[in-house]
Amino acid sequence: MMCAVGMAAVGPVNAPSPLGDYVAGRVKAALDEAEGGDFKKGRGEMEQVMGVMAVYGGEKDGEAFRQAAYARRLLGGMEKMKPVEERKTLLGYLRGHEEVGRQIAFALEPGEDAKDAYGMLGRLVREREAEVERLPNLAAAIAIVHKKPLVQQINENKVRAADPVALFDYYAANETKMEFGIKGMPVDLLVYVVDTTSSIAELNWALKNYARNRNVGELFFNIKYDYNAYTMNRPKEVTKQGFTLPNILKYGGVCADQAYFATEVAKAIGVPSAYTQASSAEVAHAWVGFLQSTGKRVRWNFDSGRYDAYRNVRGNLMEPQSREMVPDSYLSLLADAMTTDEAAREKAAGYTDAALLLLENPNSVAVPAELAEASLTARDRTAQGALDLIEMGLKQSAGYAPGWLAVGQLGESGKMTLEQKKKWADLVQKMCGRNYPDFALAIDEPMIQTVEDVGVQSKLWDAVYGGLAGRPDLAARVRIREGEMWEKGGNLMRAGQMYMDVIQKYVNVTPEALPAVRKAEGVLKQMGRESQVLALYKQAATAVMKPNTDMAGEFLKQSNWYKLRVAYAKKLEEAGKESEARAVMPVVEGETGHP
Repeated sequence: MMCAVGMAAVGPVNAPSPLGDYVAGRVKAALDEAEGGDFKKGRGEMEQVMGVMAVYGGEKDGEAFRQAAYARRLLGGMEKMKPVEERKTLLGYLRGHEEVGRQIAFALEPGEDAKDAYGMLGRLVREREAEVERLPNLAAAIAIVHKKPLVQQINENKVRAADPVALFDYYAANETKMEFGIKGMPVDLLVYVVDTTSSIAELNWALKNYARNRNVGELFFNIKYDYNAYTMNRPKEVTKQGFTLPNILKYGGVCADQAYFATEVAKAIGVPSAYTQASSAEVAHAWVGFLQSTGKRVRWNFDSGRYDAYRNVRGNLMEPQSREMVPDSYLSLLADAMTTDEAAREKAAGYTDAALLLLENPNSVAVPAELAEASLTARDRTAQGALDLIEMGLKQSAGYAPGWLAVGQLGESGKMTLEQKKKWADLVQKMCGRNYPDFALAIDEPMIQTVEDVGVQSKLWDAVYGGLAGRPDLAARVRIREGEMWEKGGNLMRAGQMYMDVIQKYVNVTPEALPAVRKAEGVLKQMGRESQVLALYKQAATAVMKPNTDMAGEFLKQSNWYKLRVAYAKKLEEAGKESEARAVMPVVEGETGHP
């Protein structure tokens, strides 16, 4: 289901544009220059073309933005590729097989060091040309993810990806057996399939045993927990026997191994998946996120395969392209790519590229000689001009995540006015808040926090909070941010009300329960009400529910129940009530004394 509420889709516009012919001619000239050996000149040509589009392009110029963005991304990404002759050969091939070039160019960001990705694509073309032309998106995904050796550290075990060509062969040969297929999957999602570190033998084993499994998250619980390794500090049996998928199933492991198993099986059967880790330093846990189809809706599921105590813990995962850790919320909108038009997404990319260039280059752009007689109106090279371009792009494809992220970065940088922030905070919620609340909050949060007027900021937080009835974990996060705002502004009473709202309503669903209690404690102390602190901790410790009793000790100790009772016991000790403290202190099986 697309996030498309509140912004009318414009679709293809057939009205002729003077910029269309201009871009087509300049793109050909730039590619000719590059293929002839002068990549620098060709790339510079495309920078000028995109600059013209940024200043003079409008809503009817979607195809021109798309073409300009493609050539600019392609030449920028290939410019540093070595050796030079191999680069020229690949460019010549891509000009004759544009679909292959588009798949990789639009998956790589402008300015990204992509020489190794194009080098890997060149290898795939040389060794598997016919299959690359049949599955250009697969070739692009393999090239992007495996441009350098892919290695993962799963606790004490190190796993290394198979040879990229062998991986390409595996997915190409089993294309019809993949749960979501391969041919129609956008590269943005396909990278979360091909970023596997299992051997080809393991992939074949997983495909044989789990093909067409629509709920791979539950495989997490198919792996028995190795209590001996945890409670007795013994080496895990799976590590001794060899860290493979069949052995994990046979011998079990800890949460990292459970998550790895489910994630890798998903990739083996063609389901985009992500090995996800708790984002809080106080919480050590891993689980699986995966793409799931329910009726006509496709969404990322980060809830299946998690213990209840971690149901609402926000996670981080490795983004396969950059190999950097990103919040799991950023993946949610990617599901939209499965149901949106590829050309529309590429147009959205073109508008967003132009918007970012507009901000990066403050120099004025003259009307090209070819367009001297055209009636072109220049836009201001300001944040508003960039926002206008981004909005045009999102009208083409409302699920284009980089466009929304660009808005969030603009807001966080302080370049947006209050009215602009109000407008875009509202748009984010209207367009993405219902279906992708994690992503919407990730965009809104830094933007709202930069609003200086606390009254206005409070109204913005309240508007976001009102749309989070179905996500109490996110509602709690908003209340804490609003409390921090009031505390910073000196209104301790309002700040305390926000923190208490979290304690009274969300103590069982938010990972920030203990921080909320501590923030409320700080407010009480600032107000000279130290005598109420003990009652505050008692209220929180009494309200929190104990997790399932058969939960492993390491997970029980990281639950709100455990943390709040420990915190309350310590407050009782400080008050000289040691017998009451002992009665409150939680006990974990296998441990003695205080934790």
